[in-house]
Amino acid sequence: MKHTTNDIKDITYTPNAAVKSALKIITEIHEQAQQPDADLGVFTGLPSVDEVMFPGKPGHVIAVLGRTNHGKSQFMQWWARSQAAFICERERKELAQENQCVVFVTWEQAIEEMICFDLAQSAKISSRNVMLGKISDEQLKRLHLVDGMKRAVTPIYLIGHSAGAGKARPALTLSAVREGLRLLRENYDVKPRVLFLDYLQEITPEQGRTKEEQTRYNASTLKDIAFEMGCVVVIGTQAKRASNDRMWLPQIDDSEWTSSLEHTCDVIFGIWYPHRAIGIELGDEITRGDTNMTVTKDLFILGIQKQRWGEADRWWPLSIDASINDIRMMSLTTEAL
Repeated sequence: MKHTTNDIKDITYTPNAAVKSALKIITEIHEQAQQPDADLGVFTGLPSVDEVMFPGKPGHVIAVLGRTNHGKSQFMQWWARSQAAFICERERKELAQENQCVVFVTWEQAIEEMICFDLAQSAKISSRNVMLGKISDEQLKRLHLVDGMKRAVTPIYLIGHSAGAGKARPALTLSAVREGLRLLRENYDVKPRVLFLDYLQEITPEQGRTKEEQTRYNASTLKDIAFEMGCVVVIGTQAKRASNDRMWLPQIDDSEWTSSLEHTCDVIFGIWYPHRAIGIELGDEITRGDTNMTVTKDLFILGIQKQRWGEADRWWPLSIDASINDIRMMSLTTEAL
């Protein structure tokens, strides 16, 4: 798109104007940080990780990079619930200044599948058993009267396809996502704190002839959406097959069909689920530095592979219960750093 004269003026700054704009933002951050229970930005909710992570700010893009079936969707859905709980707690304390919410956009899972994970986590019932109908009448009653009611007022809004609509999945472009976000703002008076998108390589393209060009365009557009909506964008992204050979976390240039994320993103998380990795068996030993780990079904590795404003090349062992989508820190003899 060609810029008009007014557009050019909007992106051209004198030294004085640039300093004024920067100091305005610095002052706002400083004043906010002095307040009790200050909202410093978007963290994961994992204490040891958050000590190192620079918090997500409006306009930031954070990537969750991992191989197929290594838990990208599960980690992001768990993170979405963590952020929703943060929003609810601030509302309870009457600290919220606007109606914030979490928005999760799904290209892969139907919305009913996502809700199933949320209900299973809340009720501590296996999501597999829920989807197979292998639950008792009492458990079903609880899902209706307790966990379903709780999820119905949890501020996580979904954009995606329904398994019960009897229709093909819509062509969900980032322009359509923008329209969905505007609809939420206009009809429900909510503003996204965090926008989760699952995942980059599945986004219906609007520009580009090749997969590489299309994915690069979508990655760049995510940054525009983050600024436009004044929120943090968290994007899941598929790691290349070649990263399987590393037997460890994917690196920042491992995103399939595009390496532009390493430039676009403010933070890149790598994830690795050892027991689902090719060539690794349950009970195998993994050694990283001074840390020894035994591969179990619940061992899940999270690493910060890039940060604009902080340390990178840090990793932590997490414990994941995939059946109910629950994630927490894992204690080892030697802390993983």
